[in-house]
Amino acid sequence: MKRLYRPLFLLILMGIALSAFPQNESVTLFVNDGEKVVYRVAQDVTVQEGTVSDALQNVPGVKVDTEGNVTLRGVNTVEIWINDSPSHFDEEGQKSYLQQTPAAIIEQIEVMTNPSARYTSDTDTGIINIITGSRKQHTQSLNVSLQANTNPHISPRIAYLWSNEKVTFTANLKGTFTNTIKNSNGWSSSFDSVPNANNVMMLDSSNYTVFHSNDTTREYSLTALMKVDYKINGKNDFSAYFSINPSRTKSVSVNNTLRQEYIHEIGVYDYTITNRGNEGVLFGTAGAYFQHRFNDDGHNISINLSSDFDFGNVKHSEIREFSNHDNLNRDILKTDLFTDIGWDAKIDYNLPLAKTSDLYLGLHNNFHPDNNLETYDTLAPDGNRITDWLRSEHRYFNINQTEGLVIFQQRFGNFTLRPGITYGLIRVKARYLDTPEFNIVKFFPNWRPSLHLTYRTASMHNFYLSYTRRNTVDWVRNFTERINYSEESMSTGNPDLLPTTTDVFEGGWAKYWDSFGSVSVKGYYKNSKDNINTVTESIFSPIMGRTISISKPYNIGKYYDAGFEFNLTYRPNAMLNIRLDANIYDSFLKTEYKDETEENRMLCYNFRLNAWTKVLNKLELMGTAYYNSPTQTLYTLNQTAYGINCGLRADFFENRLSVLLNANDIFNWNKEDNNIFSPTYSSYSTNRTNSRYVSLEVIFKVL
Repeated sequence: MKRLYRPLFLLILMGIALSAFPQNESVTLFVNDGEKVVYRVAQDVTVQEGTVSDALQNVPGVKVDTEGNVTLRGVNTVEIWINDSPSHFDEEGQKSYLQQTPAAIIEQIEVMTNPSARYTSDTDTGIINIITGSRKQHTQSLNVSLQANTNPHISPRIAYLWSNEKVTFTANLKGTFTNTIKNSNGWSSSFDSVPNANNVMMLDSSNYTVFHSNDTTREYSLTALMKVDYKINGKNDFSAYFSINPSRTKSVSVNNTLRQEYIHEIGVYDYTITNRGNEGVLFGTAGAYFQHRFNDDGHNISINLSSDFDFGNVKHSEIREFSNHDNLNRDILKTDLFTDIGWDAKIDYNLPLAKTSDLYLGLHNNFHPDNNLETYDTLAPDGNRITDWLRSEHRYFNINQTEGLVIFQQRFGNFTLRPGITYGLIRVKARYLDTPEFNIVKFFPNWRPSLHLTYRTASMHNFYLSYTRRNTVDWVRNFTERINYSEESMSTGNPDLLPTTTDVFEGGWAKYWDSFGSVSVKGYYKNSKDNINTVTESIFSPIMGRTISISKPYNIGKYYDAGFEFNLTYRPNAMLNIRLDANIYDSFLKTEYKDETEENRMLCYNFRLNAWTKVLNKLELMGTAYYNSPTQTLYTLNQTAYGINCGLRADFFENRLSVLLNANDIFNWNKEDNNIFSPTYSSYSTNRTNSRYVSLEVIFKVL
């Protein structure tokens, strides 16, 4: 660990030393403020002719590819907020907004990789908050586009945007056809306890399995979104949105398996599993947002209500054909009906106490259900189907969370202090109509303190130190002891599970230049208590008459990631940047499992190099190379993806026609490996999807 942090300390000391030299104080495009890195777009004259997408390219750690997909530090689960509220855009709506909205109406862009308790985010990767200004002008655009790639994937789309000083209206309609092919292969081995010659119980191989599978999935979907933002007057804003996404998915999976049994049901079992799926799903969201400003100094109250619904009818038929055991052949039909409606409600109140201090209060509540009727039927020899009650279930799951938060911010010149705390209660509820003995209701207190300290010099050296606590409650099923049987394995929950508590400490230095770019170094320590991992091991099943694998979640004793990130952005102007992101960390876990101590440590790292430029305001060029080292959980080692992508975007006829060309995973390196090595079960699997493809999109701007 000393070797790991030595370069970090040297770079921070170098930053402190450099800050002693006088520099131009007019460089104010970037600044650290609390937990935010702020890019003052309104003061950057070089980007005023571009779009919000162009402006985002200049933010340290942020990348937007030619299709409009946003990543933050190489992760694409970042949330986009607008004016301190989640945007609620779908994927296509977000792309349209970023690529069509002029940068001239943006005041600033705020990036938070470790948000304080004021921001409740569905992702741990961060938030990008876009603050619009009072310079909004009348804008109208209608785009028609068609995207296709060699997977194949075909997607026509219509996007409309209209806005003036008071109203912004967006509408998107998109159809999609996708064909995905995935190939997997691997092996597994289970061990069972048997007596040796001295009648001492020893582990011995119970079975060994090799498999190869080929999966083909075809999806047809339609996505529609409408959103209205209405500036009622100088003190009141209102917005509402609605989206709907019907989809139909058809899949075929063929799995060839060869299993050798050594202890129970001794013999060789060679069989093929053919699974055909037909899924119809209707997903949608709706919500409204209202804000009242008491004055122009930040005194305001906001109400945010949102809901999502998910209705589905899923059918899967599975045929198992044995080459040498005809009596084991099976014809199974699984149906899954679900109706889920959830909500999220928030009230936030901001009160400036003085010119240099602010108080934030909030009350939040959310409800997320999972209601399913799953039925398994087996074809009997007489031609009738018999319900398999062992695998069928009728469940009502939900998680409900209520919390209040208090944040205080105080500025002392260029020094900002921002402490906060969130406290609430999380309720986990599971109800089975067919097996009520497994019903549960659990309550978990949830308190999350946070502290952010920042300091900036006149020459734009920025130093920050932050601490946040996060509590994560696992999904409902993992708290129930009801056993879920598949044909080859089973899984169960753990009623003794506790929420995972993660304390995150970050500290670093960043320097921004107007005519060069930026350099930043961050050290971090993420310590998780009661981190949840699923352990797979072997067990003899009297129902199946042999040894099979069983998966169960556990709280591991100690888990932490400690390391540092380095970011170098070369930005000689607003239309060119080259970015190197590097992350190296020590991953450590230690647990007491079945009276034995399991301890693992490994050095993990990932690198990403991005290059982006826009030539003559017409042609965008982009290239990305990335590599992620293996990562670990308890008894598991994963090799994640790496590859090279490149693309271009060209605009013609005064930007009325745009052509996007992308090559994804040029060398077809994108595959994933998974190793499990628990005391009684080991396995290896690798899978590769058709990730190497060339895509072409043509966008015609009608208005």
